[in-house]
Amino acid sequence: MAASSSFSGLPCVLPLFSFILAAFGQPSQPIVSSPFGRVDSGALATFNCRSEGFPLRSRGITVTWTKDGNPIEAGPHGTLLDKMGTFRVIGVVRMTLTEKDINSRLTCHIHHSSTERPLQQSFDLRDALRVAPQVTVETSLSPPIPLNRSVRLTCVVNNFYPNNITVAWWRSDYRNFTQRNLFAKTNQDGTFSLRFPLSTRQNRPATTNYTCQVIHDSRSPVYVNEVLKFGMPPEENGNLCFSDPGLFLLSSPGLWIGLLLGKIVTALLLYLLLRKSANFEH
Repeated sequence: MAASSSFSGLPCVLPLFSFILAAFGQPSQPIVSSPFGRVDSGALATFNCRSEGFPLRSRGITVTWTKDGNPIEAGPHGTLLDKMGTFRVIGVVRMTLTEKDINSRLTCHIHHSSTERPLQQSFDLRDALRVAPQVTVETSLSPPIPLNRSVRLTCVVNNFYPNNITVAWWRSDYRNFTQRNLFAKTNQDGTFSLRFPLSTRQNRPATTNYTCQVIHDSRSPVYVNEVLKFGMPPEENGNLCFSDPGLFLLSSPGLWIGLLLGKIVTALLLYLLLRKSANFEH
């Protein structure tokens, strides 16, 4: 019976508790969030700032925003009366993010009459920003590559954020090597860069397609191709190569002209000798 009596008295306590909160409660620390997750550099981002528990005696609740300490134009804000008899405030701001914002901070300020100083909370803009990588491929040798000669291809991935990236090398239709936990250096602007090498060689003439595949922050893959020619035949190189020096001599135009002139001179001399011999007999 005692337990039942205590339980029956609880509804009487709740209105009293709500009255105390409404009259003397203190608002909560603001929470700043980006409700739509990361956005690409150059896109519009939305940020919310919310706090609750403002007593009924609070008047003139306003929300302002600063970026790196500098005021920015704020979006709309509103107050709602919750079930506990206190006010809840929500502020919104929209802004375009670029890669220059990686080291910037957004701060929400809530001004009200129940405390002397405004409530404030900061948000690192890097947590709402995505910067797509710039991908290129470098080779240590220019084609055609000699047979059995090692060549290094390097997939260069520059200026990306966050550092959540997977790089894979493909050779034609075959995945050669994949790496997820790559070491990336931090650039001065807060972005990341890395180099992912692959060494390869061929023991027979071939034309092979190598592809660097980059997947950044679960986005669509980026592909960069490089075609290497290994030990191509002489006619495809545009150069004539001879293993026998005698064949090289026979290929000389000057030699052929000399032989032709020699034959002409020889035939002329024979003609003159035969004519002279005929005149002598007469």
